[in-house]
Amino acid sequence: MDDVVRQREAAYGAPEGVDWARMGGNIANPVSWAGGGTGALRAMTTGAGQALLNPVYGDDFWTDKAKQAAFGGAVGGVLSKTLHGLTPTKEAAALMAQGIQPTVGQSKGGMWNSMEQKLTSIPLVGDAINYARNRAQREFEGAVLKRAVGVAPEVRHGVTVRASKGAPRTLDEANAIASNQFDAVVPHLAQDMGTLLEPRIVAQDAMKNPEMTAQNKRVLKGLVDEWFDPARLKDMDAEGLKKLDSQLGFSIRKYAAGDPASKTLADEIRNVQSAFRDNLNRLLPPNMKGGLTDANSTYAKLVPVNKAASQRADEHITPRALQKAMARQAHTDVSRMPFDSLVDNAAKVLPSTIPDSGTAGRAMLAGGSLSAATPLGVMPELLTAGAVAGLGATRPVQRAVMGNTAAQKALAPYDNRLVQLLIAALRAKRDN
Repeated sequence: MDDVVRQREAAYGAPEGVDWARMGGNIANPVSWAGGGTGALRAMTTGAGQALLNPVYGDDFWTDKAKQAAFGGAVGGVLSKTLHGLTPTKEAAALMAQGIQPTVGQSKGGMWNSMEQKLTSIPLVGDAINYARNRAQREFEGAVLKRAVGVAPEVRHGVTVRASKGAPRTLDEANAIASNQFDAVVPHLAQDMGTLLEPRIVAQDAMKNPEMTAQNKRVLKGLVDEWFDPARLKDMDAEGLKKLDSQLGFSIRKYAAGDPASKTLADEIRNVQSAFRDNLNRLLPPNMKGGLTDANSTYAKLVPVNKAASQRADEHITPRALQKAMARQAHTDVSRMPFDSLVDNAAKVLPSTIPDSGTAGRAMLAGGSLSAATPLGVMPELLTAGAVAGLGATRPVQRAVMGNTAAQKALAPYDNRLVQLLIAALRAKRDN
């Protein structure tokens, strides 16, 4: 059979360029669609299977067959990874879906992440790696701020992008947005009889709560009588109504941090506040409906963000610090908090500390290492390594390596067929 194949190949006249007929035959070959597994494993299996069908021209049949299978499997695996990218952890994949691009080490985790961290000690190369790791941290902060102020992430061609129109770039900008929301609503706050009566009705219902102690019932009655005194409310302007809402919030936070009985009191005060706010929202002009609710929601979401930022001089927000601040706001433990797809996944992927950005300290380290290097021929090698690392640290390259580009996602369902097409093209080119 080998003799027949040799004669056929010897008589074969390759056309100019690519032999599309032969390539089509290679793709139609049932072996192209055989093989188990998925992704790179399937591509390697199929590539090796296709290679085994090639004729052997040497004298050592089995050695040549082994080489062919190894080459075909390697080509299939490499092409698959080139098209599809590396496989991230599920936590990293969730972050990428929200517009955050971790580094390759962070996306893979484990040994990959440890190796990447060790490489940060190398001059120039470490600068590039820390730049990429800091960029992922900044993207996390941006996602947190956008969510807090209610700015939806922008999506293009099914891929979440970093920037979104109107999104805050810093914590100060986010706080300014929250302040502007209140400034827009407060002048339109008004009151009527419901402002006085509805919170009192809710307070009366609270007295029927069997978990309310006699002492706390007296506390609640005294607070409501003070807050919703007819004489006090009679001449209260819009700014006064906002201050009254703040007093209610302060009392809620005060009692929520106490014992179980105090937490029950806090819940009932929160019900009183809700009734008060519902009435204020009801009286807003039609074009302002829901404005007070949005402003209060933004403020509440920014409270733990500001708490987390205040723990660092540079006001950066780390995932773990935000986790703890959110738990404190809810007066519970981190382990008892409901799952948060942004913060909890980031806590498993991103570091709890901010890596050195590479200014004075990194420059001194790099300069000292380069001046001490002998011979001087080492310097170009370090510069080359730094340039390569700098290119690899860019967001487009990081996305491509992790299979997070729009093109890779669009081609993902056809990954195996594309790999076989490229393998067939390489075989045809080699045959030519």
